[in-house]
Amino acid sequence: MKKIAVFGLTGLVVLAAVYFGLTRYFEKRFKSQLDARLAEISASNGVDIGYDKLGVDILDKSAVMSRVSVRMGDNVTAVDSVTIYGTPDLENTINIAAKGIDLAGPNTAPLNADVFPGPAKADLRIDFAYDPAGKLADLREFRLFVDNYFDLEIKAKVIDPPSVASSDNLLRFLLELGGARISQVQLTYTDRNLLQYVLTQEARKENTGVEAVAVGYDVALDGQIAKYGQLGSPEAVAILSAVKQFAHDRKGLEIVIAPESPVKIGDLPKDEGQAIALLRMRARSL
Repeated sequence: MKKIAVFGLTGLVVLAAVYFGLTRYFEKRFKSQLDARLAEISASNGVDIGYDKLGVDILDKSAVMSRVSVRMGDNVTAVDSVTIYGTPDLENTINIAAKGIDLAGPNTAPLNADVFPGPAKADLRIDFAYDPAGKLADLREFRLFVDNYFDLEIKAKVIDPPSVASSDNLLRFLLELGGARISQVQLTYTDRNLLQYVLTQEARKENTGVEAVAVGYDVALDGQIAKYGQLGSPEAVAILSAVKQFAHDRKGLEIVIAPESPVKIGDLPKDEGQAIALLRMRARSL
């Protein structure tokens, strides 16, 4: 029994040594790749990204950068941590989670100058992959969470998206955008007081109450609902009705685009009702 215990303990020690040895190896390997990529980003876009510590979890297939700073010109944004998932193909994939993005920065505004309280921090999740062979941009998850503002999630599949080269040329981007084909889009918005802040700000400008402003929006939406009802566009009526319900509940709204076949953006009809029907666009209040 003692021999078995000794062998078992020895095995655990060996496994631990192998695990930590591999972790250190992959940390060094990943760090060199990451630093090279960050240097490329800095040279091409002028965005300097630094971090204090890098840790790798070989079992979870992830790497964590701690105490990250993002500098653009004179502006510096601090981030508590950035986790990079999976084997990094930094050319065609982005799979990251940023925690504790500092949105406050230096706040020099006087107290009570605005009804919008300054957001402190936000979390960001992006899981994106581009297939060059199929020319498919697959946004599997985009989530931006700001505690006292909103929680926004987007999923989308787009064929023939604008090229990376078009990001520095607005005209080229717009021309290429017209050729992109929408395959699927899902947007989920959960309100966390942002709508209340907007209504309060509008009420302050108009020197009236929040509910009076809300009634005004109701009247405008009812007019649009009646318009599309007369035009024979039930899809548009349903979407506007969902928006109206969301404005009343102030909780959440989901919008889905799921055409029978991918629709080229440049071929969308000018008529909103026809475009909504072609995209098979629908919405619901959450």
